[in-house]
Amino acid sequence: MKLRAKSYIKNKLPYGSLFFYPAEYTKNKYSKGVIIVSEKIGILVIHGIGAVEESFKKDFNTLKNSINNLIPDNLKSRCFWNYLFWLGEINKKEEEYKKNIKKYRLNNCFGLRDFILDTVADEVVYRGNREESGTIYDNVQKNIYGIIQKIYSEVGENGKLIIVAHSMGSTIISDYIWDIQNNKTKFKITNKFEKMEKIAQIFTLGSTLPIFLMSSENIKPIKIENKKWTNFYDKDDILGYPLQVIKEYKNIVEDKEVNSGWNPYDSHSGYYKCETVINEIKEIIVKELKEGGK
Repeated sequence: MKLRAKSYIKNKLPYGSLFFYPAEYTKNKYSKGVIIVSEKIGILVIHGIGAVEESFKKDFNTLKNSINNLIPDNLKSRCFWNYLFWLGEINKKEEEYKKNIKKYRLNNCFGLRDFILDTVADEVVYRGNREESGTIYDNVQKNIYGIIQKIYSEVGENGKLIIVAHSMGSTIISDYIWDIQNNKTKFKITNKFEKMEKIAQIFTLGSTLPIFLMSSENIKPIKIENKKWTNFYDKDDILGYPLQVIKEYKNIVEDKEVNSGWNPYDSHSGYYKCETVINEIKEIIVKELKEGGK
């Protein structure tokens, strides 16, 4: 993933998708009989701060192809991959501001000013006026709701969902799930999948969520089965942090240190190519499709 610098990328679609075929019955090695397992599985990938859409598409395809290369064909055909690009409106605001301040000839040594605008500003703009209708927060949530409905239409009531959220994407999906679980959502929720009760696993990569949590005096994490949330971090990544050190998250998240790059920039953008990340996501996909997650 390349962080935005001077390029202006228009928001095109809130998601991309690949369609696959129906499910099958399979024997479960822990059971004497035949059971219905997760017939299909949806994998939703959400980008983080400073993303450029074209670059994120490449990261998405890198992750998808790397995992598909490790999965048997009969299981691969039951996977439904989607990505969410949520930065469109925020990009427009930031790029407009950059254009307007050019006349001041501000020092942009090593691109640091662009880096600050492309990272810190993403978080500030997203969070601003979140209780009002028609805000950036509202629109991002609406995009997530739309893509969850789309995935459900493909995987059905026996399907499961795997979420892969990079950087600030972990905060965005956490907000979405929390709003649903606490009756704060503005959308019509009609089934367990839309209630986010069919999550097989959440994977967060270089999460910025701990930074957001520092502003909360009474932290209430989302409700999820123990250890169905894996948080990958690299010790060189200055934007991604462990979550288990926050006591409220200790029993629901498992932190795992990985080597995603050798410097602060590469380590934050390198999770999509990290062998450990790829293998762990693959293992969950195979487990759910072969054994029903049992």
